[in-house]
Amino acid sequence: MKRVVAIDEDAAALRHLTELLEAEGYAVSGAPGAVDGMRAMEPPAPDLVFVELYMQDVDGLEFLDRVRESHPGVPVVVLSSPSRPAFNEMAAVAVHLGARAVLSKPVTSDQLRAVMAGILPT
Repeated sequence: MKRVVAIDEDAAALRHLTELLEAEGYAVSGAPGAVDGMRAMEPPAPDLVFVELYMQDVDGLEFLDRVRESHPGVPVVVLSSPSRPAFNEMAAVAVHLGARAVLSKPVTSDQLRAVMAGILPT
């Protein structure tokens, strides 16, 4: 079973993403922030990470950079609400830093399946 780490400070959004991923058959470690997210990255490394762009302790871009340094082979998908300030700019920077995809919240099961199929083929 593929292991996914999902990181979001918004408890409802984290629960929603976790439920979608579990319904697709993934083992999910949910984390309410970047510090807990980095702990969830400890061995064994996950197969994929989802991280919210806008977090208070460490923003999603910094987290993406940390994952790239500590776990270079682990793909990262960033997500956030498109109504957030500078969403398009932040998303473009995330892709430049190596994010495999950017998803707008709330994430749908169809969006999730499409992204997962491209990143973690069965």
